[in-house]
Amino acid sequence: MPRFLRLQVNVPRDTLIPADAAVMTWHFRTNEVGTVEQEAQDIVTKMIVFYDAVDVYFSLNVGTLWHYSTYDLEQPEPRVPIYEADVTHVPGTTALPAEAAICLSMQALPVSGLNQRRRRGRVFLGPLTVATGANANGDMRPDPAVRTAIVTAAGALTPNFVGATSGSEIEPCVFSRATFAVSGALIDAFVPVEQWYVDDAYDTQRRRGPAPTTRTVLTDV
Repeated sequence: MPRFLRLQVNVPRDTLIPADAAVMTWHFRTNEVGTVEQEAQDIVTKMIVFYDAVDVYFSLNVGTLWHYSTYDLEQPEPRVPIYEADVTHVPGTTALPAEAAICLSMQALPVSGLNQRRRRGRVFLGPLTVATGANANGDMRPDPAVRTAIVTAAGALTPNFVGATSGSEIEPCVFSRATFAVSGALIDAFVPVEQWYVDDAYDTQRRRGPAPTTRTVLTDV
């Protein structure tokens, strides 16, 4: 039977306040050749390579020590990480508003009779640098070169990779909570990613925005 693992990448803000961190969540299915701890380590190793390729697009307002936590979804809640790592990344030197993000989308192959919306997923990369943008007829949009770099880095994860430590084949997957709620089986809710794409528009993640510190008020007297 395959294993089902979740990776969370915690990118802190320079405030070092935990609530200000951006968290990006990924899911993987393995073929259980090595131990689950070895597979978790292999996932983190591979994802460090991904984020090394794109960390320059992150805002100067994020911290440099990112935390990777991997969970075995077959364990009962509340789960504890089965493998963790703190990794130094080097973000960019400028900043867009903290809410701005680039959406890396993924999807499984369409299958007749199955709802394709449950076979799509996304990871919101950010906070971002100004350098991710390009002027398109007066409208700032994600630069085509940046979009290409992101999907190229993601493409190195599929169709699967072999873990150097575990020897397991590891597949990035879309995890559908809706499917899991109906079937109760992780094997039904995990489908392998077959396509990555990035649109030429920024997304907004309001929860990543800073709290206001002051207010300008006009009183009509």
